[in-house]
Amino acid sequence: EDEDEDEDDEDSYNGNKFSRPIETDDIPQAFSHFTYEHSKGKKLVCDIQGTWNPTDGFLLTDPVVHYVSSSGKRNSNGLTDQGLKGVKRFFETHQCCALCERMGLPSRTANDLIFDPK
Repeated sequence: EDEDEDEDDEDSYNGNKFSRPIETDDIPQAFSHFTYEHSKGKKLVCDIQGTWNPTDGFLLTDPVVHYVSSSGKRNSNGLTDQGLKGVKRFFETHQCCALCERMGLPSRTANDLIFDPK
């Protein structure tokens, strides 16, 4: 019975229960979402690729950084930087995962962005 209690503790944070366990595959998506929220909607790091190993964690490579410019300028971070269009494209497919939930990130859609210089 003590083992069951320990397992329950792994899925609780500050006494709150979370509905889903965190999966390794959640980390890149949650990281991308976090970068958007942390930059107050100005940047989003996505399309990260890499490998996972239990000793070192993730080795991530080949990021794309979308920068949302008030002037609509794109490519500030290279040819893959699609600005607001790239951010919207990310949030069209992103579904918040357990890690997004645990970090307290708000659920977002392409129509519910922080910074939208229309």
